[in-house]
Amino acid sequence: VFKNIVSGYLYFPKKMDPDSQDIISLLLKPDSVVRLGCGHDDEMSVRKHPWFSSMAWAALLSKQLEPPWRPSLDGPEATTYF
Repeated sequence: VFKNIVSGYLYFPKKMDPDSQDIISLLLKPDSVVRLGCGHDDEMSVRKHPWFSSMAWAALLSKQLEPPWRPSLDGPEATTYF
């Protein structure tokens, strides 16, 4: 496991979306100089990645987006969804 982490080689499922593979690869670059999100425009470089192309950033940041699903819990210690 340690050798795989240090080598930086990632294995992806064959059916995985290319944009998903790309953003994961860029976020996990060992060299922080080329890692996505670590440059001078760190936040914007992540936002501009094609994987986030359908993200409504303005609505998200203003908290106007509704989640696609909300759990129905019986109380703060409910474990129904675990």
